[in-house]
Amino acid sequence: MMGQIYASASRVIVWLGQSHPVADSAFTYMTALAEARRNAQAPPDERTIKQGLRDVLAILASPWFHRTWVIQEAALGRRVSFSYGNHEIDLDIFEKFVWAIWTVVPFWDIYDDEKDPPVLGLYSVTRTLQIRRRYHQDGAVALEVLLEAAFFVGVTDRRDSVFAFMGICDGETRALMPKPDYRIVVDGHDPEYQDSVDAVFMDLSTSLLCSGRSLDILALAGICRPRPAGFPSWAIYVRYRDDVNAPFACCEPAGWDAGGHLQCKPTLGPSKRLQVTGRVLDEVHHLSEPFDVFEDLSKHKQRLHTVLNSWQRTRCSSRDDHQNQLALDLVLGLDIQDGIAGPEVVTQFKEYLTWLERQTNSIDSKVDDGSGVGTSHDDATNQYHQHFLTQTGGWLVFFTKGGHLGIGTSVIEKGDVVAIIPGCRLPLVLRKTPETGESTVLNMGNAGGSYPGTWVVVGWCYLRDMMRAKGDLGTDIKDVVFILE
Repeated sequence: MMGQIYASASRVIVWLGQSHPVADSAFTYMTALAEARRNAQAPPDERTIKQGLRDVLAILASPWFHRTWVIQEAALGRRVSFSYGNHEIDLDIFEKFVWAIWTVVPFWDIYDDEKDPPVLGLYSVTRTLQIRRRYHQDGAVALEVLLEAAFFVGVTDRRDSVFAFMGICDGETRALMPKPDYRIVVDGHDPEYQDSVDAVFMDLSTSLLCSGRSLDILALAGICRPRPAGFPSWAIYVRYRDDVNAPFACCEPAGWDAGGHLQCKPTLGPSKRLQVTGRVLDEVHHLSEPFDVFEDLSKHKQRLHTVLNSWQRTRCSSRDDHQNQLALDLVLGLDIQDGIAGPEVVTQFKEYLTWLERQTNSIDSKVDDGSGVGTSHDDATNQYHQHFLTQTGGWLVFFTKGGHLGIGTSVIEKGDVVAIIPGCRLPLVLRKTPETGESTVLNMGNAGGSYPGTWVVVGWCYLRDMMRAKGDLGTDIKDVVFILE
């Protein structure tokens, strides 16, 4: 019903709260700059622009930007505007300033925690704007994209991480979703859902995987995302703020499709075990240290050079070849505007390495002569650095036995296997459960059949040269059957 209300409204006004100095500054700046652009006037100086965008970033701490139901409200509304005190601005104008924050504001330098409210607000409003754009273009949004967004926004009731999207996904998918089962309370309280949180997520995952058109939902599952004890690794479980990796935010613009067409639908067996057909590509053999968004630049440089110097673990013919490919890998093949990165990113990466060297030398000299505490504010930001840490910060680089380079969650371990699952656009990392014996059974891959024992999904990963494979791994790698717990 709420969806119909927002869809039929001629205008939706979002009240963000009473006026305060930062909000006044942010809205005054946005209004003035929008007016200057309309009248072809000269823009403000760079310092004014940066401070204005920082103020806009600060107001993203408002609770409105952190709510799940907001996504549907923003997507369905034909015209949406924000009101803060006596100020008001259209969403279409506000959107331009959000995109500018990603490219201009060094927010990783301003905030020291990725869970600071303005940073979380930036992530959530970015997803909301992308979904709104897609809904107005296509008339519906893929459910996996909506569920991905749910990790960035909060709900009073976790079951609304599913039910809040029923109005903006396509009808075929909606038919597979569990329906909200209300119990109307007569003592003045809100209606209550009958099905448990676990049951809603379990029913959703089972229905989408066993009856849907794709297995993409597997990329949102895995033990890399917190879940209750005993909850299957192959099923999605949305918990706000517990994870901010977003496979489909990259998958869509980059055109990834590692798995190709769905060939065999999974089946659910006893003890909530899912039988799924896939192909084992290789085994994880070596791991780097994760890239910490907030560690000092000297340690960051050391970790980056360790990866650069590991070129002989890859299939590259030289360190230079590896470095050029790594320039694309570390930003997942996307430019700062979320388009497919071109050869210019190689030059940007070389400039970034020079910047990193200059920054760390400055830091070291200040520490040595006692003039500073190990921080540098000269030339303090670099666009590739911010883009790199936004895309893969907190993740690690790994190398497989056969020379594949991958980037994935920090919980990946040596001995895990990289699998390609037809019907899932993202490669998955799987781990054999301890009680099933042998830690590696890769020799069986050539023969096909069933992999012995049971496995858990660790999470999705990026894999160099494999993200657009469309399931084509060559004739030597046969289909096998995994039993996932």
